[in-house]
Amino acid sequence: MADEEISEKEVLPEGRTRVRLDFAPEAVERLEQLKTASGAESNARVIANALRFYEWYLKTVADGGTIRIQKGEELAGIEFDWSE
Repeated sequence: MADEEISEKEVLPEGRTRVRLDFAPEAVERLEQLKTASGAESNARVIANALRFYEWYLKTVADGGTIRIQKGEELAGIEFDWSE
């Protein structure tokens, strides 16, 4: 994932900014899989949703919170390695 970078920005009407991202082929495949799995209408929506989740996660951890996943009776704490 280290190959991803923002290479250009373009200001559009209505306060929007177009950003061109250069992704490694594996990252593009993951983006397309997430788009399909989530039913998102665009890659931009997938990335916006991912940014919201990441922001929430960082704030939760910074505030001393933990993230847990419950499946049936099983409850597990999780930690993400964002270093890739």
